[in-house]
Amino acid sequence: MVLLLTLALLGSLLPAAALPAAQATEGAAGAGPSGTRGPAIDVTARPELDRTRRLVVTPPAPRGLSAQATAATAITAATGGRQVTELHDGALVIELEEARTLDEMAALAESLVAAGLAERAEPDPVTTVARVPNDLLWTQQWGQIETAMPSAWDVTVGGASSPVIAVLDTGVTITSEIVDRVLPGYNALTGGADTTDLYGHGTLTATLIGARGDDGIGIAGQCWECRILPVKVLNDTGNGTLSQLAAGVRWAVDNGADLINISAGGTQGSAVMRDAVLHAAANGVVIVAAAGNNGDTAPLYPAAYPEVLSVAASTSGGDRYSWSTHGPGVDVAAPGCNIAQETTGAYPSYCGTSSAAPFVTGLLALAYDDDPTLTPAQLRSRAVSTATPVDWVAAGIVSAPGIVPGGTPFDPGEGDGTDGAPDPLPEIDPDELTAVRLTGVAEDLEIALSWTPTTGGSGAGYRYALHRSTGDSCDDTAPQLSAGTARSHTDTAVVHGRRYSYCVYASDDAGDRSPRSNLVTMTASDTSPPAAPRLAPVAVADRSVDLAWTQVADPTGPVVYRVHRTTGGTCNAASPVVWLGPDARTSDQQLTNGTDYRYCVTATDGAGNRSAASNVRSAVPSVEGGACTALTGDWDASGRDGVGWWCDGQVRLRAAQGTVYRYTYGRPGDVPIVADWDGDGQDTVSVIRDGTWLLNDDLAGGAADRSFVYGRVARGDVPIAGAWTGGPRDLPGIVREPEWHLRLAQSGGDADRRFVYGRLTGGDLPLWGDWDGSGDTTVGVVREGVWLLRNRLAGGDADLSYRYGRVLDGDVPVTGDWNGDGRDTPGIVRDGRWLLKLEHGAGDADGTIIFRRP
Repeated sequence: MVLLLTLALLGSLLPAAALPAAQATEGAAGAGPSGTRGPAIDVTARPELDRTRRLVVTPPAPRGLSAQATAATAITAATGGRQVTELHDGALVIELEEARTLDEMAALAESLVAAGLAERAEPDPVTTVARVPNDLLWTQQWGQIETAMPSAWDVTVGGASSPVIAVLDTGVTITSEIVDRVLPGYNALTGGADTTDLYGHGTLTATLIGARGDDGIGIAGQCWECRILPVKVLNDTGNGTLSQLAAGVRWAVDNGADLINISAGGTQGSAVMRDAVLHAAANGVVIVAAAGNNGDTAPLYPAAYPEVLSVAASTSGGDRYSWSTHGPGVDVAAPGCNIAQETTGAYPSYCGTSSAAPFVTGLLALAYDDDPTLTPAQLRSRAVSTATPVDWVAAGIVSAPGIVPGGTPFDPGEGDGTDGAPDPLPEIDPDELTAVRLTGVAEDLEIALSWTPTTGGSGAGYRYALHRSTGDSCDDTAPQLSAGTARSHTDTAVVHGRRYSYCVYASDDAGDRSPRSNLVTMTASDTSPPAAPRLAPVAVADRSVDLAWTQVADPTGPVVYRVHRTTGGTCNAASPVVWLGPDARTSDQQLTNGTDYRYCVTATDGAGNRSAASNVRSAVPSVEGGACTALTGDWDASGRDGVGWWCDGQVRLRAAQGTVYRYTYGRPGDVPIVADWDGDGQDTVSVIRDGTWLLNDDLAGGAADRSFVYGRVARGDVPIAGAWTGGPRDLPGIVREPEWHLRLAQSGGDADRRFVYGRLTGGDLPLWGDWDGSGDTTVGVVREGVWLLRNRLAGGDADLSYRYGRVLDGDVPVTGDWNGDGRDTPGIVRDGRWLLKLEHGAGDADGTIIFRRP
């Protein structure tokens, strides 16, 4: 037996005093379509108007009252109200000054009875007419009128719960009736978010469900405040496949749908569609689907699945449209011809089980909004068990009493402005290869993918092609990762933090190909820590320790190292951090000589994974003997000079960026010299031994790269080096009392230039540098604490003169380009501290570096 769906499915929403639907429509003014009538006047208490000023009170017998007061006086005194009238049975109607809730009035009534002032008392609720919307086309909406929708709207129009209804169709175009209530949706055909409806079918469905009522325009839908979740599963000609429909169902369920409407179907089912329906049922989502427009009892899928509420189409008066599917596979019937707004703004007739299904979906949404605790089974039961029975049999149309007693049978083609023909019900092709369902799991720098088998097609020789892109979309133009009969693949060629999108196409042995699978988009992540570094033996110096360790490679990119230090127990990853950076070496300064320090290193990769601690090294800083010379130079070719020491062949340098270099070059008795011999921008340390210049082009030990003899360094000459010609390579020179001897080639021979500057025999300390940023190295001297600098390689007066430091009291003068502006400015070395000036002139130091001698 088929059941005609009426407002009774919302029975729990109606107040107890509501009239049956058949009675509610009698006597209403205004005739609608053939066999229908205008909206009824339903004197029904509105639950939302849960306030009243009146009580109905039956006084006790007069003997129970004081002789000094009448019954009315005693009751009005107790309530603070006044008597408005006396009913025929002697009951009094008492009106208070202000309205109270029905619960409050019931409590007041009970107190009157308890006090002996009344035999019976109860609130007198407000009543009003059923909610008839003012939409312009309301009188033409025979389906809503015959099912007494105004009484339902007295209860709710969709409100606080605002159910989300997924419309799986040709898409949804936003119209004035549903504006502001259409959510971002999904396109199961492309895997994207474009749900534009170029066919119109989905927009009609969404409008019938959710057109806002009582707004003075157009029509009133079923659920005025419900939200529409558009899911495009049919193309722009109204066609699609069961796999696309199944993908749409799964997406809707996983993205917040409370109900799903499907006004489409196919003549055969499929495993992938069945799985999607079960997925919806398992997650508490009810699917309402069109039963079909073939006029017979042949099943249509997914409506034919037992978990889906199948909807046939009824005429005004309750007969079956000749074209409506019927029989035991149908659950309920609903008005099959309705009006619903198209994108053009017109309101055409929308006929077919495609139109009946959203009518039911909207009613279920109202029930759900009134009581969100209803389970899917309870919603289905509400729809089926409370509908008005009609005897539609498979052999043909049997006259049914309908929902308007005495109503004339509806004649398709007359009275409703249409020819009664249904709109085309979008068909699903069951023979096409179904799209597979793809899932992915992100693991440690790999993404594991698997997919369900396809169905349909030739039924044999299925193969699958997995594609991957680095954007938010994927199709067969994206690079192919795998192809074959396997239904899984692990992608290991991924980069941490990069987003990947995957999709799968299936094919059969005939060469036919399925639609694209669902889109899986995942971000690769490195979850494993890097290897622990290996800490090399440390080198100690005066109040400092030099450390170096092996570099760690990691696929996430640059690794950051932490140096940990402790003076008690062992060193581990929880020990205090004394340095952090990307370099694989550093110098720990300002230590206490004689203290036993323990060091270890950890590495952290770009994903934030941290390694275990390295091996532990101990170090006890102390003051060592030996002759030391302060050095300055651009050790890392950064354009800024760093500082350093040369102590009897032990070289220890600190670059401007903080990197520490330590190696051996030379031996006791050698004189160190700093220069850029090969013009690569990096200064290196060389030595002069008994007059032979042993040049080193790298910051490393080993043999000299080249050598030559120039000057008599062993007998008092002071070696110097600079860009005497302004070129990129430095050239040798010596200071021999009282002259400066400059060589313009890196070789032995006579001086190419000689001049006298300063009183070298009188104790002046020679300097050389580029004082004005011209690119040329010139000379200078420090005389009794005064810096006298010359901007030319010639004698004469100083171009710059100022006092800086306490050179006479042990400060060692040095020069360098400390800030990378191309100019060498002064500095002094005082007890392991380098006090640097960024400008020529007296005053305090602009910066201090602590870097003590080895």
